[in-house]
Amino acid sequence: MLSLFLSSSSSTTSAVLSLSTKLHSFTTKRALSYIFTSTTMSINHQSHAFAGNPLRSKTPKIGDPLSPTQALETLKIWILEATHFPSSPNFKVLPFRKGRPLASSLDGTGDSSSPNWHLGWLALADFKDLLAKLGTEINGNSLVYLGSQAEDDIVYWAIDVFEETKLVPKLGSLRFYFVELRTLITN
Repeated sequence: MLSLFLSSSSSTTSAVLSLSTKLHSFTTKRALSYIFTSTTMSINHQSHAFAGNPLRSKTPKIGDPLSPTQALETLKIWILEATHFPSSPNFKVLPFRKGRPLASSLDGTGDSSSPNWHLGWLALADFKDLLAKLGTEINGNSLVYLGSQAEDDIVYWAIDVFEETKLVPKLGSLRFYFVELRTLITN
């Protein structure tokens, strides 16, 4: 009887150990799977993403003149009326072409011979005049809200100028170029 008890105890113990090992393995795999699939990256919104990026992460309230809705309404009125209202925020535009932002570069300074790139933010009035000289008009629907900087009363917009082929040489003459983001990130 004792041998039967010991043999059944031994098989029970090995079964429990086997089950325990399987559960531990399953639990570990599941925990690791959860960790790897649900991790999030911490982002510091107060730092610049890349060269010359003035945007900060502070979402204005809905009634604020720098909020996306209010800024769009002001922008549309400004574009349609072709006047500048003193109470209007300062609009800055960053043109993109084929996913590349407009940038300008100062030649390498000091020991470095590599260029020092900065985003090519343009005042909306200057950009509108530049397009008008090329026979193109801008409308509010072609601009994408990027953010605002309340302390300087600036609203930032992006625009895709893929179809504006005449714009590239004109901007090049002003020392502006459409540059890959990797170039800006490394600077």
